Amino acid sequence: MAIPLPLSITKPDLIDFYTLIEKSPETEPDIEILPEDIAMLQYTGGTTGLSKGCCLTNFNLAAIAYQDYFWFKPAFPNNDFVNLAAIPFYHIYGFNTSINLNMIAGGTIVIVDLPTPDNLLEAINRFKPSFFAAVPAMIYALNQHPGTQNSEIKSIKAMICGSSPLAVEAMKQFEELAQTVITEGYGMSETSNVLTCNPMHLSRKAYAPSPAGSRTGQKKIT
Repeated sequence: MAIPLPLSITKPDLIDFYTLIEKSPETEPDIEILPEDIAMLQYTGGTTGLSKGCCLTNFNLAAIAYQDYFWFKPAFPNNDFVNLAAIPFYHIYGFNTSINLNMIAGGTIVIVDLPTPDNLLEAINRFKPSFFAAVPAMIYALNQHPGTQNSEIKSIKAMICGSSPLAVEAMKQFEELAQTVITEGYGMSETSNVLTCNPMHLSRKAYAPSPAGSRTGQKKIT
């Protein structure tokens, strides 16, 4: 059954998705999908020039999601993967850690579309997420929020922080609050997100993710 668009966004140049698919046959198209086929054009942030559309293949996206899954899997022996998704899905960081990783893990996505400290804590207290992909600004804000100390923050069993360096003292403060380990990651749109990151349970050097290639598989950018 088609769900009509709200009047406020009904315009001549908009096509209702449900109306579109209702007119299409239910049979799958006779198209062979290969690992090397381009799955998406992931646009970069444009911080060093014009934004570029990175050609990511099906294999690119699947490989990085599986690598992330096995990297964090030791934290989830009972497969209790509840993902606190606060990174925009249009960004490769959010698309990989919130959608693709979650599909591999067979978990639950808790979407926080406006990641203020209050909204993050509300989601944490209500859903008790076990995985959190964050940026430093979220860590700083939660460290300073008066409600973090008595929240369900300790439900987080594994997390990754990226996009910019995280101050060591802030990392230590959050890890003490949550009783978990923050893995710092480095990646690019061209590498389908995480290129390299710190280990969870081995010796690490804060502020310096492991050298490229330390994770399984080779990295080749063309």
